[in-house]
Amino acid sequence: MAEITLSYLLRLADEQGCSVSQEQAVAFLNEEGHRYEMWKHMMQAGEDFIVCRLMRQSIKTAAYR
Repeated sequence: MAEITLSYLLRLADEQGCSVSQEQAVAFLNEEGHRYEMWKHMMQAGEDFIVCRLMRQSIKTAAYR
């Protein structure tokens, strides 16, 4: 989990033109529960994606019946 959030943080910082070292990113993630909050958001996004895909698939399947 930590590696995923760390890699995302470093990628996002780079995309925004921010110079953030790995040590700074780890420190940020360890502050005030940032790592856990990011993980919760990623899990929710994953769940939303799966539900959306399942709904689309069930609609397609129902249309062919």
